[in-house]
Amino acid sequence: MRQFSTIEIRQAELSDLDKIKSLVRPDYERSLEDELTDQALGLVSIFVAWVDLVPKGYSFVAWNGCRDEEVRKAFPRVPEIYRLTVEAEVQSQSIGSRLIKHMESVARSKDCEQIGLGVAYENPRAHALYLRLG
Repeated sequence: MRQFSTIEIRQAELSDLDKIKSLVRPDYERSLEDELTDQALGLVSIFVAWVDLVPKGYSFVAWNGCRDEEVRKAFPRVPEIYRLTVEAEVQSQSIGSRLIKHMESVARSKDCEQIGLGVAYENPRAHALYLRLG
């Protein structure tokens, strides 16, 4: 396992756009620019994991609740972590765990008592990480 000099988790800024655009998968319905606009409105937050000053992972939090209507009805006002992604070359090196723990900390600072995680059925590695973190 590779040791990193620094791992910093922080909220993305507009000035980061060029650096993180290639990291964020383009196959989602919404563009990174759309998400950054929503972040400016306080609807979402985009967090990026910077490894030795290079973006290697990211995730989003929807602060107004889950994007899925049925889940949102069952768990109103519970923020949702979604699109958690870590580049393959640095997976299983605590970056995903650090992203989640950072987002949980931010949620606590916003007086959120719960936070949800959205995960695709076809992503067993993510399921295993989420179960391990509780």
